[in-house]
Amino acid sequence: MTKLGISSSQPKPKDTGPPPLNIRIDWKAYFVRFCQEHGDPVQYSLDKLLFPDGWMYGGVDYSGPEWKPPNKGQEMFLKRTYWEIRLKLVKNNLFPLEVRLHRLEETQAIRSVPLQQQILISQYSEEKGRPTLSVERSDLDFEAYRERIDWLRKDMAICQQELAALTERGSEDTHV
Repeated sequence: MTKLGISSSQPKPKDTGPPPLNIRIDWKAYFVRFCQEHGDPVQYSLDKLLFPDGWMYGGVDYSGPEWKPPNKGQEMFLKRTYWEIRLKLVKNNLFPLEVRLHRLEETQAIRSVPLQQQILISQYSEEKGRPTLSVERSDLDFEAYRERIDWLRKDMAICQQELAALTERGSEDTHV
């Protein structure tokens, strides 16, 4: 007998290979990678996201599922739908932001000092062991509004270009 109580005459246990790996799929990282590959999504339905290339992804859970476009005709339809939804979202954000900036500029024009803004800051406090909120006050940043409006206008132009390109490709497909 050995110290472990196993006789040297007993057969040794079979080598079962390396110990099992404890790997878990990081579905959030997978979704981020999916977005890098397929582009920025728009909400297609209550439970589906649609991507510029016609792919769809489950909108409820990072683990999906995901769907590729079933055929060329459906792919073109889904791509067009994507750019139409995105264009609508951009327009729905652009107009109210332009109106808000215009009203703020009018208000500033009749004031003697710069309008003030509040920015809510969330920081983790080691001392308290939880996030804490604070307020930062500063002159109103008109440039941030202008930059966002400029970005939305550029995105609107991209949407319109993509829709025009899809229309052109669609008419080429029907003439072939």
